Order: sequence, then C-alpha cells, then structure tokens
Amino acid sequence: MFDFGGLFGISKRDISNDIKEYDPKVQSDYDKRFVSEITEWLSSVIEKINDDGVYALAVSYQLGGDENDEWGPDFSFAYNTEQYFERMKSNPGLQARWNFINWKEEYIGGLDNAAVKRWLAGNNWTFDEYADEDTIEDLAYDILVLAVTELHKSSVIKNHFGKELPVVIHGMEYYDKTAVMSVKANGAGLLDKEFFDICGCNVPEIK
Repeated sequence: MFDFGGLFGISKRDISNDIKEYDPKVQSDYDKRFVSEITEWLSSVIEKINDDGVYALAVSYQLGGDENDEWGPDFSFAYNTEQYFERMKSNPGLQARWNFINWKEEYIGGLDNAAVKRWLAGNNWTFDEYADEDTIEDLAYDILVLAVTELHKSSVIKNHFGKELPVVIHGMEYYDKTAVMSVKANGAGLLDKEFFDICGCNVPEIK
C-alpha cells in the first residue's frame, strides 16, 4: 500500500497519483460478505433520512468500546444539511461544512456490532490493539470504499435524495488518506476545494 502521509500542518499534497494507484480489494469470502452488510446498512440508514437540504454523508471507521467496554472496530454514519451548516458557519475556524465534528448530532446509528464480530472471527482475528490494528484498519477502509462505490452504482443515494451526494470516508481526523478514499468511492466531482483544503491536499486532477 502506498504512503498516504500528510497530516495537518504540512504543505498540501497532490494526491492525483495516489488515487490512481489506490486499488481497494477484499481478501476473503468473509470480507465480501462484510462489504454486502456495510452496503445494506448504509442503504437502510440513508432511507431513514427525512431532512431537507442534505449535502453530504459520512461513514467512519475508528477504534472504540462497545456496550461491554470491549475495545474494537467501530463503524458509524453521519450527515449534514445546508440549514445546519448555516447555523455553524458563524463560528470562526470551525470549517463546519466538511468537518464532521460540527455536523448534526442526530446520528442514525452505527453498524450492528454482531456483523463486525462475524467479520473479525471469519478472518481469525481476536482483536488486539497492537497486533491487529493496522491490518484491520487498512482492510476496513477498503471495504468502506467498495461499499460506497456500490451505493452509487445502485443509485441508492440518487433515488432517495434526487441527486448524487458524496459519502466522506474518514477516521478520527481528515487528512490526505481521507481525500484519496473519498474520491475513489465518489469521484472528484462531488467534493469541493474546501474539502480538499481540510484534508491537506490540492484538488486532484482526475481524467
């Protein structure tokens, strides 16, 4: 896998070549099933959104604790509306349009933890923060990219909202990896310069 690099505070990177080289893949039948489960989950939560003015969706992967305080992978969904953005943008420096931290608090819910446990068990992973973290993270992001790509192919988003919307794929922070994954899953046309700025990237040249 190529080096995404580029945390906050360094010069903006050109990610055009990174996007071309990034080839998300699954490795097992359990991964394929998990892609389907993620896609079905995203489809179901999107269909529950009744707000007007939705302009962006987001799905995240990060480490967290479940109801039993067990540490492991957590997948969650969020979205934002133009109306909520108008309320938030008066706060200087928040970069509210694309920063999920400032998005609506009405999260529809995360992925069923049972699906995550089936995926881990199928790949013979007994989650260990040190031994498995990087392997699981890389594959989890690939799976999210494939699931969001499938959402667009099946027109789930367009059918519900009347137009295509981007689904940002992210972790705890936005950086150039966020932009690479999000462009791969959505195409560059659904994401604006402000999004790439917050990810620390130039707007990519995609032919």
